Amino acid sequence: MLLLLLNIPVFYLYFKNRDEFNKEVLFSIIAVYIVFIILVLIEKQQSYLRINQDWQFLKGLLVPFLLIVLSKDVLKSKHFKLNEPIKNIVIIVSIALFYGFGLEYFTQDFIETESNLLHLDKNIIFRNYFLVCILAPFSEEIYFRGFLYHKIDSRSVYLFVSVISFTSVHIFFHPYANLIWILILGLILGLIRMSQFNLIGCIVFHFIYNIIALTNV
Repeated sequence: MLLLLLNIPVFYLYFKNRDEFNKEVLFSIIAVYIVFIILVLIEKQQSYLRINQDWQFLKGLLVPFLLIVLSKDVLKSKHFKLNEPIKNIVIIVSIALFYGFGLEYFTQDFIETESNLLHLDKNIIFRNYFLVCILAPFSEEIYFRGFLYHKIDSRSVYLFVSVISFTSVHIFFHPYANLIWILILGLILGLIRMSQFNLIGCIVFHFIYNIIALTNV
């Protein structure tokens, strides 16, 4: 229900701005949601899969693979060029650390949820670091801040759609109370994408934020 409510404005924007918000964008967003819903339904029907780490790892590979396939055109473009790399990376890292540690200070809910992953054996810890800190930032950024940015002409429409869709997919991973922080994260990443930092800046920011969240430094 929350997924539908969050995306009502997105569908409204599509029907109102078809010239700026093409079918490819809408269909790709729907496809991502459908895959998430199917995975959730599978887990509900077969509860044992929730504690099966091989299944969790497979699920963690499937979604990024889908995002990368949908964003394949972005991988062939110049979206990864970073102007003034040293200066901009320093700025991005500073903002990411400030937001990540600030979030940890003001609320422990999200951090505690993620850090529960660490109470596992070394192989599973390595898997989770790979999925959460490397694969997720890369795949999510090339889709939400690469593909959508490239396909939606209006920057304001892009920012709104990317924030809502990014928050929506995290409904399947986090308690509803934590979604406000995900929404703020999506907004920050969207603004970084619209600045001179480009996709590299978004990936670096997302990478640092996820490490802080996962390890509860």
